[in-house]
Amino acid sequence: QLSPLIAIVGPDGAGKSTLASFLEENLLQSGRKVSRVYVGRGRGQLLPITSLGKMYKRAEKRDLQRGEHFKPFKRIFYLMAAPVFALDLMSRYWFRIFPRRLCKSIVITDRYCSDILLMKHVPFFLKLFLFRLFPRPTTTFYLHNTPEILHQRRPQESIPELERQLEIFSETRKHLKMISVKTKKSDIVTWKVLDEILCYCYREWY
Repeated sequence: QLSPLIAIVGPDGAGKSTLASFLEENLLQSGRKVSRVYVGRGRGQLLPITSLGKMYKRAEKRDLQRGEHFKPFKRIFYLMAAPVFALDLMSRYWFRIFPRRLCKSIVITDRYCSDILLMKHVPFFLKLFLFRLFPRPTTTFYLHNTPEILHQRRPQESIPELERQLEIFSETRKHLKMISVKTKKSDIVTWKVLDEILCYCYREWY
């Protein structure tokens, strides 16, 4: 039997990394074998796609500053990029997550394959198809708050962008069972999540 896979997902600024770190520390203190893995955009890739992505984002930013409209060939680029990004995430599952679960380590992921759904300029049906290829986590915690609160925590993300992310996650809940957690400054939320995970571990004898 594989050890639990606990995925923490949500929009930017929701506190995913903070909660993942908190859970790792406290589960280790409870005497359990735990691994924390980042499974999202921007870092931790197994495929050599980081440099290409950064180069393209710089070019896209220049176009936006010049007021140029979205060009058709860029849409083609994103269509091609979606399966490549999904392949990288899938590689991270089989080469980083699965072996640890096999070795009886509880795995906590900061983000998960839901990041595929956040890609821009890609049809939702394609993103949903790629999303469904991934193994389902044992438990998924969906962290969220209002766009205004998230923007305060993550000023580099605009309120319209955060609204877009929240809307996508709302749609995602139809396809993935998630425990919804509205994050606050209080530690009550983090202890509540930890308690839920420990209850599962005791129940399943992990």
